[in-house]
Amino acid sequence: MKIGEIKIEALALIFPSAELEYDSDTLADTLFALKENPSYAPYLTASVGAINRALAVVFSRLGIEASKITHTTSALCELDISESVAQIIPYYVKADLLQAESPDESKAALEHFNSLLDRCSTEQSALYETRYSQEEILS
Repeated sequence: MKIGEIKIEALALIFPSAELEYDSDTLADTLFALKENPSYAPYLTASVGAINRALAVVFSRLGIEASKITHTTSALCELDISESVAQIIPYYVKADLLQAESPDESKAALEHFNSLLDRCSTEQSALYETRYSQEEILS
């Protein structure tokens, strides 16, 4: 999943009535236009730190390391983590960005993120156990 997609998906969670559509061909242009909107700009700016904090949580819980991003990281840059894990990051970003202004929404988004992360952890453990079992069989 691209950084720009995570940012737009997080905005879509924060502003559910907004029609934030994009495709891979227009991702950079869409993100640029959203940054020009005063309603979205502060969230997009703050989303970089929120994404990095989400990656830190993913690392501490799943042991999956990903490169940190900066404000100069391209919106088209792919996160170096699995798609299933990348897809839940917008929930963490929403929780992080709404913490002060809407604590209940923030808490609900964080609980959803943690639930999905637990599911990823279980799937990762099952995949590891399957690989380990196959190695035993093949030896």
